[in-house]
Amino acid sequence: MIARAILVAVAFAVTATGVAFSGVAIYLLLLAVADAPAAAALTALISFLTVGAGAAIYLAVAHWRASNLAPPLHAAAPHQSQDALVTALTELAREHPLMAVACAAALGMTDAMKRKRR
Repeated sequence: MIARAILVAVAFAVTATGVAFSGVAIYLLLLAVADAPAAAALTALISFLTVGAGAAIYLAVAHWRASNLAPPLHAAAPHQSQDALVTALTELAREHPLMAVACAAALGMTDAMKRKRR
């Protein structure tokens, strides 16, 4: 878990550095053609369009994959609530194991808080 967080931080830092250097490179290329404010404005426009295109592609792929996911779970009757929770956590663990552990921990804490009497 800690190694994954470190890798994500390093990947973010490398990506941010690359984006910053590409922005500076675009600015310096446009500076030869236009004055400084125009080059800065065009650099910002190119950066925003690139990020917008990336976000649109990501959302399109996410929407395309959403049709392949399992249908949502339906609410269970009160007498089946414990079985429904186990079933829901089992299905969640297949796709997102860490989220299932967090949900199970939260459910355990709420159950312990309900049982604790002062």
